[in-house]
Amino acid sequence: MSSIGLIVGTAIVAYLLGCLDAGYYLVRFRTGRDIREHGSGGTGARNAGRVLGRAGFIIVFIVDCLKGAAAVWAASLMGTGRAGMGLAAMAVVVGHVLPIQLHFRGGKGASAALGALLVLAPRVAIAALLASAAFYLISRRPIASGVAAFVPMPVFAWIFGYSTSDMIAVSTVTALLLITHREHLPELTGMLRRTRPAIEEPFP
Repeated sequence: MSSIGLIVGTAIVAYLLGCLDAGYYLVRFRTGRDIREHGSGGTGARNAGRVLGRAGFIIVFIVDCLKGAAAVWAASLMGTGRAGMGLAAMAVVVGHVLPIQLHFRGGKGASAALGALLVLAPRVAIAALLASAAFYLISRRPIASGVAAFVPMPVFAWIFGYSTSDMIAVSTVTALLLITHREHLPELTGMLRRTRPAIEEPFP
């Protein structure tokens, strides 16, 4: 198989892995319900926590992180190089957000992105986590703090000297996360202005 064929094949596998939305299947197994008919309508850890409690949140968060990490790690093992690893990171997040078997209605991709970046660009992922924690200590608003941590990730990648392909992957993942979390951008703006945001979404 050519290198291009290998990279494309690995990306397809990463997308399909991303499609395995743990929140949807766990809630379906435990309750028989479709998680997308509850809460925010997403299949991610936060919405699973609304339906199943904190245990559901933790399980889904860990599984989604692991699938993101597994996709990039598998690309590395297959010898796709940094470009293939970056494409796998993007593909697994897209799969989580737009799963084909769930009619392209999945989660928001944060947990899968975190897992993927911990393998592809660990310093970026850790810096984003630290930034999120700092924003949370200031604002006490978990969602806005998470969204705030997405924004500087391409800058972190540049500061830490990652390759061009890695920076493209990080920037693309950042754009995807900002799109899927766009309804929370007003909350982030309110937090930065030190005003009460219009959106409130406490954990369940």
